Amino acid sequence: MVRDETHLTPLGNPVTRWLKEGETANVNPNCYRAELFHAVAEKGYSIDGDFEGEQNPICKTCRFSGVCHEQTGAGFGFRNQRKDVLEEIIGETKIAASPHISLNPLSSLNPDSYDFSNDLGFWDEWTRILKVTKELTASISDIGA
Repeated sequence: MVRDETHLTPLGNPVTRWLKEGETANVNPNCYRAELFHAVAEKGYSIDGDFEGEQNPICKTCRFSGVCHEQTGAGFGFRNQRKDVLEEIIGETKIAASPHISLNPLSSLNPDSYDFSNDLGFWDEWTRILKVTKELTASISDIGA
């Protein structure tokens, strides 16, 4: 991954994104298999969204699967960091905005494993992360307004 100083988030921080051809990584990964997740997603599979933690087939076969959820080190610790951030958000306050997490609909918690009924997700610049799959046309009378 690369931290792109030419593109900033709404809070003024550099955007972290996947490498483009010819670029050199300047962000140390918290998962040495991140490229595999990316390659699988480009083929149209949603492994992270369909399988949580150790049930994820990529995580299940990882040499760090036994420690990734408890520790962080060189090339591992994504699950530990995600757990810590989610505990910060879900834990004591029940409502919080964390500077440590960027919610992406493709890697958020599985709705079957977490009750989102009292939560709100907001995606800034949604056109960069959501793909339109079907276009619908409606008039005011169609929606009863």
